[in-house]
Amino acid sequence: MLLVGVILIGAGVFSYKSGVTEPQVKILGEDESQLSAAVVVDVSGAVTVPGVYELWEGARVEEAIASAGGWAADVDTEWVDRYLNRSKKLVDGEKIYIPKVKFPSFAPSALLRASEGKQSKININTAGSGELDTLPGIGPVTAGKIITGRPYSTTEELVTKKVVTNKVWEQIKDLVSVW
Repeated sequence: MLLVGVILIGAGVFSYKSGVTEPQVKILGEDESQLSAAVVVDVSGAVTVPGVYELWEGARVEEAIASAGGWAADVDTEWVDRYLNRSKKLVDGEKIYIPKVKFPSFAPSALLRASEGKQSKININTAGSGELDTLPGIGPVTAGKIITGRPYSTTEELVTKKVVTNKVWEQIKDLVSVW
């Protein structure tokens, strides 16, 4: 009996020192009003199982995404690589939204403009970041902001939502549209 106790204590110490722990994750239902987690986050967008998750204090964005089943097939990997800090510690009540890819990488509206032989307007509600990046004054960061701020009902919302400055707006107002 003493030998069994020593073996169990030894196994417990070994597993504690190995540092391997299972994430403590729980999907919360609508009827759960009393939360006991250190951090509760809302994960949505291009993840397998969007929802509200309860995680331990000190958990990272990457762990929240894993808790939501990982990336969905339609995740915008370019946006994730550029703008998502997967090592950031979570804050209680935080919203994590992972955008989905809107178009294949060949940018159909760019192909349409090329086939017409003239410059047509870029739809800010559907253009990919690469296509938005072709606009004067728009770089990868601003293209990401435009995508994140969707949908737009008018092009002027780029200024009213403070996605672009007035100076940039003057450069692009005749090159963009919404439909």
